Amino acid sequence: MKKFFTLDHNDFLVMLASSPVIVVANYLILGSSYMANLGVFVGTTLGLTALSVVVSWLMHAWMEFMRY
Repeated sequence: MKKFFTLDHNDFLVMLASSPVIVVANYLILGSSYMANLGVFVGTTLGLTALSVVVSWLMHAWMEFMRY
């Protein structure tokens, strides 16, 4: 059993492919103010991107833990 796991290129491709979904979901939730205000756009996009990366990392870690 390995103590730490590593992310491979497939993990990064999944994260890259899901990035447009974050922008579309933010626009649907916040409406036109999402695209009109640069501060809202950058802050919300970076915040939700960081949150999705952390959740993906935790789910990947859990799957690796359950596998071994």
